[in-house]
Amino acid sequence: MVLVLLGVLTCTLTATVPASAHSQLVASDPTDNAHLDTAPSVVTLRFSDGVLTIGTAVVVVDAAGTSWAEGEPAVSGQTVTTMLRDGPPDGAYQMRWRVVSADGHPISGVTRFTVGSVRAEPAVPVSATPVGSTPGTDDGPVGASPAASGPTATSPAGTPVAGAEAGGLPFRTALVGVGGALAALALLWAYGAIRRNSAPRGAETSTPEPSTATPTPPTSASSSQGNTDDIR
Repeated sequence: MVLVLLGVLTCTLTATVPASAHSQLVASDPTDNAHLDTAPSVVTLRFSDGVLTIGTAVVVVDAAGTSWAEGEPAVSGQTVTTMLRDGPPDGAYQMRWRVVSADGHPISGVTRFTVGSVRAEPAVPVSATPVGSTPGTDDGPVGASPAASGPTATSPAGTPVAGAEAGGLPFRTALVGVGGALAALALLWAYGAIRRNSAPRGAETSTPEPSTATPTPPTSASSSQGNTDDIR
């Protein structure tokens, strides 16, 4: 019965694994590489599974690197929407997004579109312009991103500390190993000393036993000789 219950539990857990898979972007508005006659007032992302409000960031930047997103992105189940400021010029745009799946796994991506007659890609590379470094914006995601990029700037100062800690670890490990070896040697020495001290005492206690039994045979022999003389 126990084996049957374990089998049912294993099948149940296996069946629920796909439900916890990471979310994926399934649709966007504007779509990737779309060409629009006029700039949109809102952009939308739809995912295969629900996403968390915490950690969600969406920015829309033009070729000059200016962000046109306005306010915090709104999360509703599997959909994320972001309002845009008025007056985006014609040109190429990138919608850069980052969300956290319901299972806690962060995912990110870029969707490109153009407005007006310009079909060229934005001049600002995706890797060269992080979310927090876009100029001329006061929206939530852009302001929240510098915290993520801050450790990168301070990491050189923190590197020696990490190196010092890493360098001190082998010394402490060696010290503990030497101490353990000395303790083991001390125990072996004490054990040998106890064995050496206990061996003579064992020999001394066993020696008198034959001597106490030795006088008995002569006494017995004398008595038997006396009895023989009496019989004669």
